Amino acid sequence: METVSVGVPVFKSKIKEHDQLKKSVLNAMDNSKDGYLKDFDTKDDLIHKLDYDNSADFNRPWVKIIGNSVQEELNNMATSVGYIRALVHNIWYQSYNQDGRHGWHTHGSNYTGVYYLNFKKDKHPKTDIKLPLVRNEQFFLDVEEGDIIAFPSFFKHRAPKNNYNLTKTIISFNFDLINE
Repeated sequence: METVSVGVPVFKSKIKEHDQLKKSVLNAMDNSKDGYLKDFDTKDDLIHKLDYDNSADFNRPWVKIIGNSVQEELNNMATSVGYIRALVHNIWYQSYNQDGRHGWHTHGSNYTGVYYLNFKKDKHPKTDIKLPLVRNEQFFLDVEEGDIIAFPSFFKHRAPKNNYNLTKTIISFNFDLINE
């Protein structure tokens, strides 16, 4: 078998309305009671709050607040590389308190995205991403609160341990680049 190395797009952008929407989105997440898991705790994972089980439900209150802004940025990413739009299949959030972490994993669809909703650049760890063709080589994008990143879903990635007593909240999503 021959492996050919080709470049694939990795995106970074910013949600323009982040400052106006952050508080409303976090409040909607806090006030929602349906389907939330608390302290998803395994050897490699400690996620204090998430709603992954409802990730296909785009009618959740917090998704209604931020969903259009996320979709707009994903569409911009798609058109920047010659596609017509992005089709989001799942969207969910994860909150990490002190010691929270999410071990190495991959997602479905063409692309995986992370929106840094509640994130202190000088305190919280960024998403680590592994390059699939270079054994053990990792990278991260220099992100700050309000940034949105997207990378191929087959790239292994993780949320390193949060060593601070400040909650980190991200929104994650899976999407395909659509050419029709």
